[in-house]
Amino acid sequence: MKSTTKTAPRSTAAPEAKTKTTAENANTSVVTTAPTPAADENLQAVVTNRQMRHKELAERVAERTGKNKAQVKPIIEATLAVIGDVLAENRGLILPPLGRIKLQRAKELADGRVMVLKLRQKTAAATVTDESDI
Repeated sequence: MKSTTKTAPRSTAAPEAKTKTTAENANTSVVTTAPTPAADENLQAVVTNRQMRHKELAERVAERTGKNKAQVKPIIEATLAVIGDVLAENRGLILPPLGRIKLQRAKELADGRVMVLKLRQKTAAATVTDESDI
């Protein structure tokens, strides 16, 4: 009789940060991350607290289209609702010139859903030459 053992699939995600507690202060933890050999050295961490709200988005769209905010607001709301529906279906999006949005991970919580998304944007020169995404 052959014994079979199941192994968990290997994850391609980066290893999680390891927590190190110092002996002097057991209540304080220091989180350190070891560099992974496969990590892309061109990637840089971006830290920002500035977020665009619905009002600012409507103002910018109105400015670019030459319409007033009352005209663009229902279009923006419908567009965002469709994008939310597509992501809820665990589907990705290809939206030039924004880029490709891929759902990496999702977790259901009691009060909603947490999704980790990956957005890939092409440079302006590559966007002009590659029309196959449209």
